[in-house]
Amino acid sequence: AEKHETAAAAMNAITAKLIGRTGNQLFIWAFSKAFAEQRGYELRTEPWIGERIFTLDRHECKRPDGSESESLCGYFQNQSSLIYTRADCRRWFTFRPEVARILDSDSSMHPTGITAHFRRGDYAGAGFPLISRPSVFAAVAKYFPGDQSDIEDISDEHPVTHPAFRGDLELVPDLYRLMHAPILFRANSTFSWWTATLVHGRVFSPRIDGLKGGIEHDGVPYEEGNHC
Repeated sequence: AEKHETAAAAMNAITAKLIGRTGNQLFIWAFSKAFAEQRGYELRTEPWIGERIFTLDRHECKRPDGSESESLCGYFQNQSSLIYTRADCRRWFTFRPEVARILDSDSSMHPTGITAHFRRGDYAGAGFPLISRPSVFAAVAKYFPGDQSDIEDISDEHPVTHPAFRGDLELVPDLYRLMHAPILFRANSTFSWWTATLVHGRVFSPRIDGLKGGIEHDGVPYEEGNHC
């Protein structure tokens, strides 16, 4: 009986390796959570930043103990890995009350018009295509003629800081602002893809098909919607 209970416990638990930065980890956790829910498994992971930012829909954050029947490893950033819905994402990735309480009351955290996100940092060295500012401004002019002066520029080159969020939580103010944008022109990044998934405003995405990595590109077309 004891062996049977141990085997049953092992079959009902899986773990996932949360690698990379926040955007990558969100992809991995969302896939792993959906995978576990759809099969009746318990998901166990090591501590990760999402636990400190989001409610995770009251997910009980248990840690691996070696008895798990499967370990998921990968980035899960392809169409076949989207085994969850946008509603699932909004259910999981709601700001924790203590986070929301601080930022909800700060008017500077709430964009009122068009928001454009730019991803720089290590992206050029990693070989990813970069979207130039003129490219984004041209796209904004196409969809919203005359609104150029109202664009709010959010970038990892000059993140907004908040005294309540330090260290690895410094990203929270920009994450919150992007998720509350009425109109979002997102960047070519996993972080930006997730904010565009969670935002309730209109979203426009760059088409990067065939673009050379590691350099900035002008004239990149944007389409409405959060395309992969």
